[in-house]
Amino acid sequence: MEPRYWERFCQALDHPQWIPLQLDDTQHDAIAARIAGIFQTRTRTEWEVILSEAGTQYAAVLSIAEAMENAHNRARNMVVMADADGESLPQLGAPLGPTLRRSGKHRAAAAPGSDRASVLSHLDLSAEDVQNLEASGAFGHPGQSGTE
Repeated sequence: MEPRYWERFCQALDHPQWIPLQLDDTQHDAIAARIAGIFQTRTRTEWEVILSEAGTQYAAVLSIAEAMENAHNRARNMVVMADADGESLPQLGAPLGPTLRRSGKHRAAAAPGSDRASVLSHLDLSAEDVQNLEASGAFGHPGQSGTE
């Protein structure tokens, strides 16, 4: 956070003594713990008003449902329709600049473990090595293939 915003943030939380400690790595954990405790004293909506009025940088942590309905995300085409086994489902797109986003058809992410064979084919593992990893639980619970 830029120093001017850090100063406004600290003042909004009524802790101006933190202002000179912004770059003091030895204080970060203690300050973060105090901030977490302070944030629990009010609702998210109350903090949004306080931080907005302070003119500092902040962003609320949204649930997936809130993020899907968020005006900012919708205005930036972050809600996309993805193909999932022939069904069109809404999902959040990648938060990259427009020039870095892939255009075209979106698809849902693969099921966990469904691409394991492809990934493992690029490693120098024997079939026995893969079986031992599977038995050890490296891919989920021991003895499960993890692709169900």
